[in-house]
Amino acid sequence: MPAPQILQLSGSVREKIKEDPSVENGLKSVKYSSRYALCLFYNAKIEIDEPWDVKYIYDDEIFRYVAIDNKKRNKPDSPPAIVLHTTITYGEENVERNISDVQSDLLDHVKKIFPGWPEPDFVKCQKWRYSQVVTPYPGNPGFIVVQQDPLLIACGDGFTKLQVLTITQLIITDPHTHRKSSWEQDGKAMYQGCWFWPYPVSRLHPT
Repeated sequence: MPAPQILQLSGSVREKIKEDPSVENGLKSVKYSSRYALCLFYNAKIEIDEPWDVKYIYDDEIFRYVAIDNKKRNKPDSPPAIVLHTTITYGEENVERNISDVQSDLLDHVKKIFPGWPEPDFVKCQKWRYSQVVTPYPGNPGFIVVQQDPLLIACGDGFTKLQVLTITQLIITDPHTHRKSSWEQDGKAMYQGCWFWPYPVSRLHPT
């Protein structure tokens, strides 16, 4: 449960939080970014003609991430499902709008940047009010004890800070060029991937 929603709880939990101003103020200080997710579903197997399965979009004012989800999950023979995430800026500027209006705007923009895609059979627009943590709980304690008896602990990404200990980047070269693999980016690799250890975060996309 995101920290702002903990503060919305009622009853004995809310009263216990009020007893310790440092806990209450700490929870109030946790900030999240907001986004929208747009999902396009197809009932039949059709080809979405793109050279990628998933990628980040760096030059668009509305969308930041897009994935052909069935291909990303290694199920190319299943009916397509496409997932798009908006930018943080778009999410924050539109988080209080009617979701039907947002969905209409997002669909119009999909048609603009991906004009060759077929019309989906079903569309789902999801407001992601609490997306990623922007400002964690002071001190990044990992968890806080709200009550000792009975024991009540609050924990999660709002109480910690991601620390990347090791970053490994693998460059997979285009087999048609017959070049040797390299750890250096030269703009000619077919794919590049990043693994963040010990956290299982990965990305694979065409360069």
